Order: sequence, then C-alpha cells, then structure tokens
Amino acid sequence: MITIYNLFFNRGGSILMNKEIVTKSIVIATMLLFLGASVVPTIFAGDIKINNSPITFASNLVAYWSFDDSSDVGHDDSENGNQGLNNGATWVSDGVIGGALDFDGSNDYVEFSSPVLGQPPYSICAWVKPESITENENQYILANGGEIGTHNGFFINIEWQEIYNGDYSFGVGTENVFKGHSTYHPATTNWTFLCGTWDGIADISHIKLYVNGVLVGNSVSNPPVAGSVLNLIIGSSSNHKGYFDGLIDEVRIYNKELNAGEISDLNNILECNIQGGRGISVNITNIGPTNATNVDWQINVKGGLLGLINVNKSGTIETIALGESVTVGTGMFLGLGKIQITLKVDEDTNTANATQLFIFTRM
Repeated sequence: MITIYNLFFNRGGSILMNKEIVTKSIVIATMLLFLGASVVPTIFAGDIKINNSPITFASNLVAYWSFDDSSDVGHDDSENGNQGLNNGATWVSDGVIGGALDFDGSNDYVEFSSPVLGQPPYSICAWVKPESITENENQYILANGGEIGTHNGFFINIEWQEIYNGDYSFGVGTENVFKGHSTYHPATTNWTFLCGTWDGIADISHIKLYVNGVLVGNSVSNPPVAGSVLNLIIGSSSNHKGYFDGLIDEVRIYNKELNAGEISDLNNILECNIQGGRGISVNITNIGPTNATNVDWQINVKGGLLGLINVNKSGTIETIALGESVTVGTGMFLGLGKIQITLKVDEDTNTANATQLFIFTRM
C-alpha cells in the first residue's frame, strides 16, 4: 500500500478550512483557464502492487502461509497468529508466487503449536511441486492427526498403500475408524494446486479433493469423525514420518467448505497492479498455471474533500490467457484530496490509498 502525502488536506482541520481550500483551488483553476491553461484531475498513486492468487479470499481465512519472507518463513499472513517453527526446510525464491519452502524428504518440517483448525467445516489448500515420488512411501504435505491412530484430524499426502499408487490424497478422520479419502492419480513433479474440503457431514460423498481447480474425487472409505488435538505439521505426518520431498507454497486453511467456483479462482494466479493518472487503472496479469476465465472485477473509489468522490466501475473479463495481461479502469473523474481505492477481483478485496490533485498545464 502506497500513501502519498496530501498537501491540500489537513485531516485535523475544520470543515470551514476544507471549504476555503476548495474555494481557493477553484479560483486558481479559473484564473489559469483564462490564462490559457488546462486543468487535469490527476491521481497520484504511484505503482500500487498487489500479489495474490487471485488475492486471498479473506473471508473465513484461518491461516495463510505465503512463505515469501525468507527471514520469517513461518509467518501467518492472515495475521491470525498461527506462527510456525521451521525445522530444516530451506527457503527458495522460485515458488509458485514469490518464495516457497524446499523440504528434503528426510527430516524437514514446519510445526505449529496447535491443530490450527480442528473442527469442520474446512478447506485445506496448498501448491506443491514434488521432487521425487518413491514407490511404497507415503509423503505428507501437511497433517494435524487424521492419519494417526485415534487422533482425529485431516491430512493431504502422496499415498502408497492398498489401492493407492502414488495418488494425491485428502483424508479426514482417524486411521482406525477410518478416513474419508479422496484421491487423484497420479501425482507428478509439476506445480499442482490441491484443495481438500469437508463440510462436516459424516458421509463419504462430502469429502472432496480438487486438483488444479477441478473436482477429481469424493471419498472412498468409511464416514469420518472430527476434532483434532494434535499440532499441525507441514512437510510430514503428525508423528514425524512420511517426510515430503519437494516444494510447498501458498498454504491456506479456511473454516468453511469452499465451493467449486472459489477453488477454481484460487487455482488461477493473478497479479494486480493499481496505477494512478487520469483515473484509476488496474493491470491484471495471469501468471498461471492455466488460462483464467470469467474474471469478475470491481473498482470503487471514495473520499476526497467533503467525501464527494464515489466512483464505481465493474465488469467481467471472459478470458485472460496464461502470461497475458488485461487492463481495466475507471476513466477520468473529478475530485480533490485523499481517496481510497477498493479493488475486488473475483471473491476477494484489497484496498490502497492515493491522492487526487489538480494539475495545470499549458494548452
């Protein structure tokens, strides 16, 4: 977020002072027009950049680890305080967005001081890029007890057992009662977006796994039970076995069952750049991994002296091809003073601050 100091507006000033400033500005503008100058309302917003995928769905977000900060890889970007302790994982700069964590498949993991979320409904999402897939060895991407004995919880892994042959798997419940399972065959060494959801209903059809935004299976086992008390671990099982070998990025936990549309949106990674000028423009770039379709956008601008600015523009972009950009905007509008820009892309919202001034130029 970039805020430019506004020379024309004193936040602690009186309404009378604000009116005086407006009056003086109008008088000066009128004089300059008679002298042969043009008045152009210009927004000073610098270049306000929002990295997102496609932003974050702030609603119902319990925890979010972007792994973008190399000095604090366990930081919870949702600001809900779910701080993780890194045990050996290496920070790398080439994540699916920004940084990621590289797990060696031997003894690397990140552990949290609680299950983070023990009770459904929930959605567990992560980007993964395995570096090796070894036959007959389970690799756990994250878990909080659903794979151990009578400890209820959830897990996502690459599974080798019984009917599973290197499948991506999302399970809930316990090993003994046992677990609703959703699987996708086969796991690959490409970047893959995984999202497991459960609404809490003890029926196998309610446990779902999405791979790259597409529903690939419901569970194939007995109805689960809920309520983990074990710590969440990223990179291994809850009992420090089944270590993951590869990259993990953009881990999110929600206390709701995301629907298919929301998960499809999360699968499309969009980067948004807000720019000022003669209005507000937003450059939306699709950085992967597939084409983005039916991208809804909305720009709202409010504020200015006396709160007179209120601009709304919206639309739907039919397709943004992989690697391509589309620019949308408000067009030019009149105003003066500090403004707040609210950008909504699909289901999530971000805000930025800027300042609108009158710029006088010779005709």
